[in-house]
Order: sequence, then C-alpha cells, then structure tokens
Amino acid sequence: MRDFADTLGERLEAMAGELAASAPEVAAAPRTKPRPLRLRRPAILGTLTTGVAAVGAFFALSGTSLAQLPILSTPTTDASSIRASVPQVASQGVDFGKAHRFATPGGPGYVLVDRTHSTICLVVPDPGVSDSFGSSCSTPLSRVERSGMKAELVGDRSSDPNATTTFAFVLPEGATDVHLVGGAPTAPLHIESGVAVGSLTKAGFLTWVVDGVRASKDFDGPFTNSRITCPNGNGSVPMTDELLRPGRNGAPPNLDTTALAKACR
Repeated sequence: MRDFADTLGERLEAMAGELAASAPEVAAAPRTKPRPLRLRRPAILGTLTTGVAAVGAFFALSGTSLAQLPILSTPTTDASSIRASVPQVASQGVDFGKAHRFATPGGPGYVLVDRTHSTICLVVPDPGVSDSFGSSCSTPLSRVERSGMKAELVGDRSSDPNATTTFAFVLPEGATDVHLVGGAPTAPLHIESGVAVGSLTKAGFLTWVVDGVRASKDFDGPFTNSRITCPNGNGSVPMTDELLRPGRNGAPPNLDTTALAKACR
C-alpha cells in the first residue's frame, strides 16, 4: 500500500514540474479580453412585431374561414372596368383590382371579396345586353362555403315566353356529383373552379353532394312552368327539391312520383 502511495506522489510531483515548465509559454501568449454579451433587441422586437401581425391576421381570417373556395385560389385580375355598372357590389367594399374570373356565355364573370375575406360577391354578365350584370353578395364567407351562392339574369318573359335565364352558382366547398335537373338548358352545364354556369328556359334545379348529403338550389325565375301538374287532376304544386330523388350510379336526380302524389293530396 505504501509503495503505491509513494509511486503516486512521485507521479504527481512530476506532473507539477511539467506544468510549471510550460507556464511561461502560456503567460507569453496574448490575452484576449472577453466580449460582453449584447442582446440584439431591435431584431428581437422586429420578430415579435411580425409574429403579432401574423397572429392578428390569423384571427381576422378565422372570424370567417381559413379554408378557401376553389375560385378564390385562382389568379386574380383587374375588374375595375365593371365597377360603375354594379354599384350595389361596389358598396360592399370588395376589391375590384383582385377579382377572380370565370367564363360565362356573356363574357367573364367575377367573384370578388373584401380585404378581410368577410364579404363575397358574385357577378354574372348579361349575354344580351352590354354592361348589364346580375349579382349577389353574402356575408360571411363561411355561409357561402356551406350553402353556395347564386346570381342570375332572368330574361324578359313579357316579350318572349322562352327567354333564357343565365345563372352562375358558387358551389359549396367540397361539392361533388353536380347536376342540373330540368330547366331545358340551352347548353351543357359548365363548371369552372367550383363555379357552375348555365342557361335555362324552364324551371330547374342545381344539385350536388357534400359529405354524402345531397343538396340543391332551385332556379324558378318567372318561368311559366315553375309548377308541376298533379297526375290526379288536383291542380298543380310548386316544383321544389323535395320532389326529387337521387339518381343511380351517378345519374342526375329525377322526379319522385311518390313525393309528387303526396304533395298533390
């Protein structure tokens, strides 16, 4: 045990000598003064300000919905040229400089929103009259995402019983299996970026499915045949979506004769 202690002591003395010998070299090395730690406050504050702005924008949008309708994901265009023709739309504070365009028989139609995405407007041009438009607006945007929104231009039935009604309909978010039922359309239904466009000469329905549930929107205008004659001779009943039944294998819905008979009692 004593031998181990002696050996250890000698080894420690040798190490101490080696350290002492090297001390002058260490002392000769230039000393560097430690730099004080500085907080870059302006950069931190700038980051926090940006973060607060982003959070503010998040809550401003979440007052309506952060999810967008397909048409709102399309490139924007300047529709300022139609502002004077649609004063009721201009009064809603929408941004004409960032309109979303879609095709219609009468030229480009537009979907416009305000800067906070709380109001949305739909504008469809009259195919027969220059600088004439049909329009509708809705607040909040989330209502349109759930139920859709239509704008239509009803033809003058007083001079032409077969006058055409042109419509545009912003489909609810996630809508599939879209069909136009009835209406004696003058052209196939056109769907572009979630906006359905068609031309009717008779009453009809636009139907779609969201999350497995079918819904519909009627276009009954001042059509002469917006009612259905009862097969039992009991007059007629209004044409409503309750009188429709889903089609099979993706086919359009059709008239539910059982529902019609019940409505005619």
